[in-house]
Formats: sequence, C-alpha cells, structure tokens
Amino acid sequence: MRTILIALMAAGLCALAPGALAQDADIEVRAALAERLIDATARDGLDKMMDEVVARQLEAMPNLTEEQRAWNVANVPTIMERHITVMIDDMERQYAETFTTAELRALVEFYETPEGRVIAAKQTDVGARQGEGLIAFMQAYVADYLAKYCAAFDCPGPTSAAEMGKGAH
Repeated sequence: MRTILIALMAAGLCALAPGALAQDADIEVRAALAERLIDATARDGLDKMMDEVVARQLEAMPNLTEEQRAWNVANVPTIMERHITVMIDDMERQYAETFTTAELRALVEFYETPEGRVIAAKQTDVGARQGEGLIAFMQAYVADYLAKYCAAFDCPGPTSAAEMGKGAH
C-alpha cells in the first residue's frame, strides 16, 4: 500500500512539473518584458531626475558651505543610484507579477515607439509633480491630524511630520 501511495505521489508530481515549468518560463518571459518596459519608460530620464533632485536638495539647504555643496553634488547621485536600483528591481517584479505576458508585450511595443517614449517622459514629469503634491498633502494631513488629536487628548505631539517619524522607529 505504501509503495502504491509513493508511486501515485510521484506520478502526481510528474504531472504537475510541466505546468510548473511553464509557469516558471512564463514568469521569466514576463520578467524580461518588465525589464524592457522599465528601459523604455524610466531609465532614460534617471540622470535628469537625479540632477533635479540634487538641485532641489541644494535649494532646500541654503546655509551649506561651498564644500558641503560640492560634497552633495559629488555624492548624492551615487547614493541615490543604489536606492533607485532597488526600486527599479521592485517595479520590474511588480510588473511581472501584475501583468500577463500579452499585456506586457503590448506595453513594451507601445513604449518602444517614438510616441510611447514621449508619453513615458511626460508621465515621468507628471508623476514627479504628483509625488511633490503627495508629500505636501501628507505634511498638511499629519499637521492637521496632530493638532486635532493632541487637542482631544492633551498631548504635546510632534510639531512636524519629521518629528512624528522619529517616534515611529
């Protein structure tokens, strides 16, 4: 009886293997397509984005010395690049897990056209502005929330979103 059960389990695993291999192959295809999609939609603008981030960061810190400014210009892109790589890898994984192979092929085919590249660049610009709007929203929301919460519960509360993050860790 035990031999029959083992044989049935082995046969079942062998029957599942082609499906599992097909799924693995499909995820590899989707991963490759997701990488192409990111190449077509995001990688071209990364250098420009990093330069803009450094410029905005320096504008936000007007009291830096020339030495500090030079350090930021030299080091922020390198530091940021490491984190962007992690973010892009995660984006590629999410695309591969979310979209079907056919959907990814259609997206890649579109974004690899001249019109698709123009639209991708505009989407990146709009996304950056939306990100700035989201940050402003979150700061205003947190300030309003803390004011009302601390009025209701008589707490000193942090005076800024940055202070609120200090207590969360």
